[in-house]
Amino acid sequence: MASINLTVKRKSESINGEDIDNEKENEETKRQKMSNDHSTIDEDEEEEEIDNMDTDEVVTSVTEDTVIFEIKGEFKTEFGLVTNLYQRKDGCMLACDNSEAHLLKCYRLENEQLRIIQEIKDIKVFDIEEIGYSEFIMSFVGESVIKRLNCDGTFEKVIDVSPFLIRAVHFTSSRNLLISVREKGDVLPLRTISQRKLLVMDSDGNHIHEYEHDESGQRLFTVIGRVATKNEAIYVTDYTSYDMDGSVISLRHPNKVAWRYNGRSQPRSTFRPCDILVTENHLIVISDRDNNLIHILKPDCSVQTLIDTESVGILWPYSLAIDHSGLMWIGCSQIKDLVRKKIFEAKLYIVKCSCL
Repeated sequence: MASINLTVKRKSESINGEDIDNEKENEETKRQKMSNDHSTIDEDEEEEEIDNMDTDEVVTSVTEDTVIFEIKGEFKTEFGLVTNLYQRKDGCMLACDNSEAHLLKCYRLENEQLRIIQEIKDIKVFDIEEIGYSEFIMSFVGESVIKRLNCDGTFEKVIDVSPFLIRAVHFTSSRNLLISVREKGDVLPLRTISQRKLLVMDSDGNHIHEYEHDESGQRLFTVIGRVATKNEAIYVTDYTSYDMDGSVISLRHPNKVAWRYNGRSQPRSTFRPCDILVTENHLIVISDRDNNLIHILKPDCSVQTLIDTESVGILWPYSLAIDHSGLMWIGCSQIKDLVRKKIFEAKLYIVKCSCL
């Protein structure tokens, strides 16, 4: 594992003209962290412009190797939890909250500000994939169908996997569609009759393969969260509790587990992987919300870097995306007290990470 020389540009915060004391806010947030509860594992489970923060000072923590982790933008959203981020081909970013605010928004970054291009309310989107220019397929919390979001904002059902419920959807480089499904009913505890599968379909919707058991007949998954791929490798987050304790599994065809990563490199509490993405140079990036960490793995599961986001003021990193310019977007959770009061202002960060 590489030790890091973490260089971060801090923000002097001013949101819509309101100055915020960074140090006091961070200390208050830390005190409330232990009572924070953001479980979103169970399917049954703002303005036109959001001002960017001005950069004014540089904080450097010196260790052996150097990874630049520079905050380029920090924004408040109207989400209680940014459960998913998706980079569109046209450069816009889709963001959703299926846990608290039940919103889907499309953002465009213009002149260091986020402009809202589109907003859909009262919607619980679990996952998103783009199938054509401004056309997307989406899975929804507690539903058995995948729907297409058309250019005019209407939805059309395209795939039905009844009686299963759908979670993640993901296109491979060969345009096969991966769909994670489970049986209806309580997500946990896992029972003998439980069916937790990763389906593989071709571009016409024909069934090609499914992952459910390994080569020795053992169950592969408990609850699949997110799916990412690179070449022939498939990576999934797998949860074993409502608190999202879990691991990341690397799969190979037909039913082989190449490795399972349980966060062994992180020095804190239980590993709770929330989101996963794979970069062009085949680095596996994992958000570990409750530990305020981002794990960056090599394809062989060795750890390249651990980034402590709390040390730079980014708390509870949840969803991840990389935009066309190579910047990483991090959608966060917020403290539960604000959620109880129906105050939704989870943070969204844009950062430059030199190792990606």
